[in-house]
Amino acid sequence: MAENPVYPSVFVVDGQAKNIPFVPPHRRNNRHRGTIHMLLGVLVMLALAGVAIEAFFLMKFRKELDSTTYRMVSGEVNATYEKFVQERKIDPEKPAAHLRGANFTTPKNGPLLWEHIKGDAFINKMDYQDGALIIRKTGYYFVYSKVIVGEVSCNNDQSHFFKHSIIRRSEKYPVEIPLMVTRKFYCTGKAEQWLENSFLGGVFYLEEKDRIYVNVFEKHLVRMQDGTMSYFGAFML
Repeated sequence: MAENPVYPSVFVVDGQAKNIPFVPPHRRNNRHRGTIHMLLGVLVMLALAGVAIEAFFLMKFRKELDSTTYRMVSGEVNATYEKFVQERKIDPEKPAAHLRGANFTTPKNGPLLWEHIKGDAFINKMDYQDGALIIRKTGYYFVYSKVIVGEVSCNNDQSHFFKHSIIRRSEKYPVEIPLMVTRKFYCTGKAEQWLENSFLGGVFYLEEKDRIYVNVFEKHLVRMQDGTMSYFGAFML
């Protein structure tokens, strides 16, 4: 018995269909468009205002930076720091140390050495070893150093410079970390002799077991005088 054949479904589209609803084109809302334009205008104005404010603060910062640079070059900042060190009030509950220069201050190699017991030298809640102050308590410290340097017989045929720096050594880092560095040319012009002081001072965050010490390039220039003209110290703020 033959199977009934399967025929595909057939759909007829009436091309003559009528009464199709007409959909009018969408009209843009002019009021909505005006609101968008207004918001964009406000955003542009805010952006321009932000740029103007940023430019103002950048100019102000530049003026302050130029002023500070001038005061540093003229020695005004160093003089203020040095006065701060001289007039400091030591809190016996906080770590502090003040070391003074001595005849053995300038070894051939390594950092400068200091007198840490005699005279006005002292150490409180810190340690001293081989020219370095060792931090016992983590915190912010004011670190400073002053050295008198001079040359009794200048050779004006060559350019000379010396470098005075305070260095930090930490167990976390394998290399020395310069905290402060100053470089100066000496015996310039026609001067036969030269004498000057170099002062460094600043606030730094130091951690337990950190070591800080003073290095001077051209150690033969260091003049100890009576031991009070060159010094090194730090105290917790």
